[in-house]
Amino acid sequence: FDRRLPVAARPARRWPSRTTRWRTRTRAGRAMACCFPKSSHARWLLSDAEYASLHAEELRHVTADELQVVALGAADCMQRLAGKLRLRQPVVNTALVYFHRFYARTSLFDVDPRLAAPVCLYVAVKVLECYTSSIDAPRFVDHLKSLNLPFPFSVSLFLSCEFLVLEALNYQLIVYLPYSMLERYLIDSGLDTKRLESCRKVVNDSFTTDAALRFPPHIIALGCLQLVAYINQVDLREWFATLRLRIAQRWRETSATAKDCRPSPLIAMRRAL
Repeated sequence: FDRRLPVAARPARRWPSRTTRWRTRTRAGRAMACCFPKSSHARWLLSDAEYASLHAEELRHVTADELQVVALGAADCMQRLAGKLRLRQPVVNTALVYFHRFYARTSLFDVDPRLAAPVCLYVAVKVLECYTSSIDAPRFVDHLKSLNLPFPFSVSLFLSCEFLVLEALNYQLIVYLPYSMLERYLIDSGLDTKRLESCRKVVNDSFTTDAALRFPPHIIALGCLQLVAYINQVDLREWFATLRLRIAQRWRETSATAKDCRPSPLIAMRRAL
């Protein structure tokens, strides 16, 4: 707009059309496809042998279900705190990726998850540039305590843990999320666009698992899309056959996501929190 003109003489604001928005999302998807293989996110993906040895020390003392309860508790803490601070869902999902990466390098018995979970969210707030003067460390801790969350730690310990998280992550804080690819795949597959919200919910649930440590974002998007299509009894085998993708990899991602989405005591506990 030319601000020198009177209001009545200014041209009307034109919002981008649907085609323009689709081209922008397509360019973003292509950019991710070009940059992801060389990114630090790709280097954080674990092989099957590395994943099998993950949490080997913790599994000597606790069960896999108890580890999942810890992840669900961290996700609940982040979600409630994000609602208090009015943060977007991508911030929470990025923080959950940091949480899983941190405990892939650090034992669960060395750092309390009740401390690490809000610290990961605090780091994600800074990385995604959602940081404001109202979200400094003392106020962040005050918000935690106002939600009646178990946080028996001081502000100085909170800031010390931030450096531990950054060091464990090797200062590699770039995280690619599957949302842009998910919408593109949904349209290409011919699935009803009304299912987009269901697909996003499944993607959000997948971040409570170790899927972000095992699969790239486009595989997670395809696995969640396949799961939603299966629940709604939609056959997408012909469309999946046109993709250059190993069926075994897609099936493993669907199984890993479905483990968290099927009815179980863990999910019932998460809904009750």
